Amino acid sequence: MSTFILWKASFDEKAKELSFFATATQWLYINQGTKKMIAEMLRDLGVEQFDFERRTIDHFLTDYLLDEPLSDDWRDIWAHTWEIKVHLTEKIKFEMKSTNLVYTLARARTFLDDETTLFPSKCVLLADFYDSESLATAKKILTMVRFLRENETYIEIIRAQAPQIREKLLKMLRKEYQEQEYLYEKIPEDLSIRHKAELPLQLIVMVGTFTQEFFEDNATLACLISDLIHELGGTTTWNEKVEIEAESFGKIAKEEGKNSYNWRAKRFQLC
Repeated sequence: MSTFILWKASFDEKAKELSFFATATQWLYINQGTKKMIAEMLRDLGVEQFDFERRTIDHFLTDYLLDEPLSDDWRDIWAHTWEIKVHLTEKIKFEMKSTNLVYTLARARTFLDDETTLFPSKCVLLADFYDSESLATAKKILTMVRFLRENETYIEIIRAQAPQIREKLLKMLRKEYQEQEYLYEKIPEDLSIRHKAELPLQLIVMVGTFTQEFFEDNATLACLISDLIHELGGTTTWNEKVEIEAESFGKIAKEEGKNSYNWRAKRFQLC
C-alpha cells in the first residue's frame, strides 16, 4: 500500500529546484525526511539521474485531494501534506501534467508517530484558475481580505472591484475572522498568497496557522476563503480541476450557464 501521493511537481530551471507536494495516505508523518526517502520519491516522479545538495520540507494541511462524498471525519478532508523542495546539482528535463498523481512506497525511519506534534499547523488552499484575468483579480482581492475584520467598508470596496462576490459571503467572512480572534484571544494571521512561476495559473493560499480543534470544527474560515476563490472564478480541489479540464476537451457535456462556484456548491457544500 502506498505511503504518500506526490502531486503538483515542477522544476525551476534557474534555481535547479524540483518541488512537489507529498500527501500522507497512512498515519505516517514526515519529520526531517531522509535522503533515501527523497531519492525514492524522485525516482517515482520519473527522475532517473540526479544528485541533490539539500532539501527543505514544510508541513501543512490541505483539502485539495478530498474524496467524494465528503466524510464526517475531518482527517479525510484535511490531509497532512508536505511541500518538498529538492535543490539539484544539475539541470534536468522534467515535465509533468499538473493533475498527475503519483503513488509512492517511500518510507523513512524518522517518521513521527504522534499526530499532535504537528499542531498548530498551517492551513493551505490550492487555488486553480483558468485564465490570467481571473487570477489577477483574485490576487488583488485576496490581499484585501485581511482588512475585512478591521473595517466593514472593505465589503463595498471589494465588491466594487469584483461585483460577482456576494455581500453575504463577505459579511460571513468578516464575522468568522472576528470569532477566530475571540477564540484565540489574538488577531489571526494575515492570509498570504504565493505562486510558482512554473504553475502560473495556481495560487498557494495560506489561510493561517491553527490548532487541531480548528479542523475538527469544520475549518469554517478556510471554507469561506474557498467559497471566495470560487466566486472569483477559481477551484480548490483536484476533482474540480480534472473535471473542468475534461469539459474543455469536450469529454463532459457542459450545462448552459453553469459556473465553477455553482459546481462546487452542488457537489461539496462545505460551508
